[in-house]
Amino acid sequence: MPTTEKSLSPATLLGKLKNQNLFVSSGLVAGQWKSGNEGKTFNVFEPSSGELLHECADLGTQDFLDAIDSAEKGTRDFHENTTAKERGAILKTFYDLMLANEEDCTFYYTLQSRCDFPKLT
Repeated sequence: MPTTEKSLSPATLLGKLKNQNLFVSSGLVAGQWKSGNEGKTFNVFEPSSGELLHECADLGTQDFLDAIDSAEKGTRDFHENTTAKERGAILKTFYDLMLANEEDCTFYYTLQSRCDFPKLT
């Protein structure tokens, strides 16, 4: 019986991403990737099997508060300091990046839902 993608472990499947830069285990706070306080991490498990998928940065309360403050300020500043044309160009760039990574994005979201998907080579 051939091995199907669904029967492979989630950790093995994550290794199949074509652009490994799309899978990040640190937290984005105020435009910087953070590794957490004192380098602490927490384990992320695949819920149906209990298999360890990855370790992610264990951000603390201050990182959380900094992220909220940064998001609020960033949203306000973004709308006050960009034109509709500039915002449209940013959205177009985001769209182009999603299309450039379409297979990985589809793969990742399918893996999250653990639905059947075709064999990826």
